[in-house]
Amino acid sequence: PVAIRSACLSLRKSKQHAKTLAELIEYGQLSPEMGDFLNTCISARRNLLVCGAPGPGKSSFLGAVAGASPEGERVITVEEVATISVDREEWLSLETRSSQSDDGGQDLCDILQILRGALRLSPDRLVVGDLRGIEALELLSAMASVNDGTVAAINSGGATSALERFASFARLSGPGASLESLRELVASAVDVVVHVATFGDGVSRIAGITEVLGVKNGAFVTEELFTFASDGEYVANGRVPEFYRELEILGMPH
Repeated sequence: PVAIRSACLSLRKSKQHAKTLAELIEYGQLSPEMGDFLNTCISARRNLLVCGAPGPGKSSFLGAVAGASPEGERVITVEEVATISVDREEWLSLETRSSQSDDGGQDLCDILQILRGALRLSPDRLVVGDLRGIEALELLSAMASVNDGTVAAINSGGATSALERFASFARLSGPGASLESLRELVASAVDVVVHVATFGDGVSRIAGITEVLGVKNGAFVTEELFTFASDGEYVANGRVPEFYRELEILGMPH
């Protein structure tokens, strides 16, 4: 009804095959070293924020990360429009709903309601597609307190802008909080930012992996661990992630 020139029908077909991290490595979308690091993040239950421009790429990566979680973990995906595929039995996919009810009223279930319902189900691994605003504070609070191992996606062109956007969305949800305090909360909730980008050859790759170290003088402190260089090679900067010290204390392999 809002298409002015004529009726418009849009068909969006989601991929039926859920890719694994091993397949993404095989397709050249990330390096084996990146894959090893991400598997460590998954097993150590680090919170990941996946950023990138709108379009293909992020959903495949989200599904691959969720599918790499240990067997027996129950994965719950939360999306406005379901596009994530996860290759496992213990997977519950939740999608928003906006439809006309039988009595003529609106039968709505928005992203915030879906997220709250998902959190009440106590997921072992929570995956949230494209953060848009109203759900940001709820998700941020959960990630900073009880829901470790969460993976969320946000439209952004890089790690720092993704973190700032997350804090800004949270402020829209809770206008009483200062942006400074929300930045601190984001830095404590998000451990690693993964930047997914589509390059000139049409291939979606991981353009960079960045560790979040905190906030200093009102700005996020980050350190890039991996990057896709201009010569077409994946490069590791050689720095040992801060959270590896915690893994050593706990006796976890990394």
